[in-house]
Amino acid sequence: MSNYDLSPEALRARWGSTSERKGWDFSRIRVRKGPERWIYEDVVRNCVPRGTRVADIGTGGGERLLGLAPHFDHAIGIDLDPEMVDTAYHNLSSHRAQNRREISVEFMVGSAD
Repeated sequence: MSNYDLSPEALRARWGSTSERKGWDFSRIRVRKGPERWIYEDVVRNCVPRGTRVADIGTGGGERLLGLAPHFDHAIGIDLDPEMVDTAYHNLSSHRAQNRREISVEFMVGSAD
């Protein structure tokens, strides 16, 4: 079985070796790239007026949305994967405990459609 074998049998064989997913973790990825031309969070803070109601489609674990939430009046994160929505709610609880202030954020299972 090669590392690139994506047959159903190969995927079933590998499934047991994966750990439980707790959100997206890109910390182990190393990429060579040119200089950053823009930073998403800065663009949002500079282009979306304070007090706006926003939707984050494909929110995953909600990490980015939670970082930006104090900037908004209300935010909703939507993801297709119910497990990611559960992770987002767990991250919301942790965020509220760490920051000790209320933010108006909710998460739900849904698609961009």
